Amino acid sequence: MDFLIDLAIAAAAGWAASFLFKKDQFGFLGYLAIGIIGGFIGQFTFKYFRINIIGGFFGQFLYALAGALLLLFVMSLFRGKSKK
Repeated sequence: MDFLIDLAIAAAAGWAASFLFKKDQFGFLGYLAIGIIGGFIGQFTFKYFRINIIGGFFGQFLYALAGALLLLFVMSLFRGKSKK
């Protein structure tokens, strides 16, 4: 059951990051992937700089959101400017 909650948190963080970054729609699996990868990036980054965040679901969400925003930023650097 905890695994499903973790997946829901990752998907929510991926969606929130893409919404805040004003990126294209990625779909549920895209949001999930962004959130999971963002969670790893966020945890590594916060631990590297020795920044502690509260635990629990809110802490997991913040790690994943921060990492997902960082991931989308790096992705935008490699993609260049999108044509609209």
